[in-house]
Amino acid sequence: MTEEQSIQPQVSEDDGIERDPFIQTLVDATNGTGVGAGITLHSHGMLVSGDMISLGQFFELVREGFAGATAHTDSDELATTIRGFFVGIAGKWVEAAEIMKEKEAEEPGPPPSYIHLKNVVMVVPGQDVFRLPLWRGRISEISGFSIGNIQTG
Repeated sequence: MTEEQSIQPQVSEDDGIERDPFIQTLVDATNGTGVGAGITLHSHGMLVSGDMISLGQFFELVREGFAGATAHTDSDELATTIRGFFVGIAGKWVEAAEIMKEKEAEEPGPPPSYIHLKNVVMVVPGQDVFRLPLWRGRISEISGFSIGNIQTG
């Protein structure tokens, strides 16, 4: 593949959906090193801004969130069971992310399909700005981006 071909939008042979190769490169670098940058994405008319994190970091934070969650029930036993269930699921994803990272170090796999952010600010037209601790989105749904985070007052 020539350098010119590598910077053109890539269409997956699996699903035929176009993805930005530069964003995929940023996600690959973040997944491989655990170091990410602030980024603002445009998707379906809204802005999503946050700090890029790796797949493993994302699921570790999901697991921590579930571990500290409280169930909407009067039964402590049920709450503990529900929390344990979701912590277990997130833990399996953390393990899977580590395995994928090790395999990628040996032999590059397919380009990433998802981007993961923390400390998220979302701007939706006609709505108040709102914040989320984590966000996961499909790279194929991103129509534009800027490096850096949205600064809100």
